[in-house]
Amino acid sequence: MGEELRKKFKDEQESRWLQELSGESKDRPLHTVMEDMARRLVKALVQSGPGTLQSYPKSIQQLCDPNVRLLANMDGPGEIYEGVDEILIYCAEHGGKEFISVIIVDRLRITCIMDFLSNPFVVEGVVARFAQQRIIIMDMNSDYKFTRIEVRCTTPEVHAHVQDDVQVKVEDPEE
Repeated sequence: MGEELRKKFKDEQESRWLQELSGESKDRPLHTVMEDMARRLVKALVQSGPGTLQSYPKSIQQLCDPNVRLLANMDGPGEIYEGVDEILIYCAEHGGKEFISVIIVDRLRITCIMDFLSNPFVVEGVVARFAQQRIIIMDMNSDYKFTRIEVRCTTPEVHAHVQDDVQVKVEDPEE
């Protein structure tokens, strides 16, 4: 029985492979392109900010469906942005630098794991930044336009006081 099962398994491999490539995995050749699109979108969302917003709206408009939705924080109301124009408001207020560690493409869903470092801002007269790990989940439609973007913060904000972009003191909000 073992030999017969091995032969059947071997004989069916090509048809199984072709079936998989024409079914659930048919978008696999596009994964590299979809990953590049996700990188460009994350960069446009994150590296925007006051003074840089003019360079990114075109990228966001090209990559996103006009009815795109951005869920920036699901802990309460006020952080769901509808459409490209509202997403540009998010970009202006949440700029920084992204450090992408992993991008996973699965059909029309892309998951990006990254570290985020905020642009400098002033708190009580002190220039500060914060760092945070984030997961960004992006859904695409059949036209390969982003329709939903969810930002999940997986670590609390860790604040650092900075002086001339040199780190002076780090505060852990858990203390």
